[in-house]
Amino acid sequence: MPISEPSSSHGKRVVGVIAEYNPFHLGHLHHLQYTKEQLKADYLVVCISTCFIQRGEPALLSVKDRTAMALSCGADAIIALPALWSLREAEGFALGGVSLLSSLGCDYLSFGAEDADLDMLWQVASLLESPSDTFSDLLREHLARGLSFPRAQAEAMRALYPKAGSVLSSPNNTLAIAYLRQILRTDAAIQPFAVKRTSSYLSSQLTAHTLPSASAVRSAVLQGNWPAVQHALPESCLTILRSAALEGRILRPDALDTAVLFSLRSLSPARLSALPDQDGGLPDRLLLAAKDACSLEDLVRRTATRRYTVARVRRLIWQSVLGWDKKTLRRDSPEGALLLGVRQDASELLSILGSSRIPLLTRAQQLQGETWEKEALAWDLWALGCRKGTGSLYRNGIVRI
Repeated sequence: MPISEPSSSHGKRVVGVIAEYNPFHLGHLHHLQYTKEQLKADYLVVCISTCFIQRGEPALLSVKDRTAMALSCGADAIIALPALWSLREAEGFALGGVSLLSSLGCDYLSFGAEDADLDMLWQVASLLESPSDTFSDLLREHLARGLSFPRAQAEAMRALYPKAGSVLSSPNNTLAIAYLRQILRTDAAIQPFAVKRTSSYLSSQLTAHTLPSASAVRSAVLQGNWPAVQHALPESCLTILRSAALEGRILRPDALDTAVLFSLRSLSPARLSALPDQDGGLPDRLLLAAKDACSLEDLVRRTATRRYTVARVRRLIWQSVLGWDKKTLRRDSPEGALLLGVRQDASELLSILGSSRIPLLTRAQQLQGETWEKEALAWDLWALGCRKGTGSLYRNGIVRI
């Protein structure tokens, strides 16, 4: 693709990436290096999920550890994607990330996709943004059959564009299309750049000959399979991960099960009716399952159906525990960009980000308003799972490498 000159007055090419790095592995390293080389980027700015990730789970590692990993592997600055956007469906996740990076003046948005054909991705994104009557009718038909919304979208798309139908069946493609839709919706002055993903998002295997998936790395970490882990992570990230394991900064999947079940069983009828996702009585189904479930996994298994995907159920669980309601998610974008980390040699980049359309938040005293009140609670809940105290958002500080 042709590489245009930066449109901003500072004359530097700043590239944005939206990520989770849960944890940072060799696939992520390849993405950053390839992006920097192909786009001739002067700076890479990464917007990362904080304590909760898009698939509806707490992050394995702390925000600080994942920030340090990214900085050690080529990112120049890390900003936060608060839980109000990271713990959302693809559209909400994209809303937060694209809004932040475009408002900060990034020239490009680089992302991974199973199908890195931008023309095809644009075609799908455009149809989803301005659906034809035929597409809308097909979507309703598939939803009426009990399919989940993502599956119904994919089937409707496949009927109209056989080659494009499979695009919506892959998780990174789904996010890529959500990014493009957000660019279209807001007329954002940021250009997309797709990098082909060569490993399976949900692969459970770590091999020496393919780039790893985060799922496989997390599984190996939780099993204590360090020989497998060390082949999947850059050396600097492996050092950070080992330190986190020794010092109790790894959140195990069942660490908050009791807190989750108690919270759900304690929901009042008023709180239940105010939860964000009310489709088809899903909150009632969730509460009924919580009365008998003995673990978070058991709860998800009892609640999920063809219509209600596992990720959707998980997101609603954590949104409930964090005290969110329908009004909570009715905000367009973060009010400011919280700086989590920066390279010591990137002072020029800080100057660029500091003169952008939204404030660059660098001190705890700047974290005022509902977004940061909700964010602080998310950090405190994550810390509880690692048997840590409260207030970690305000004590986090900026990681400098």
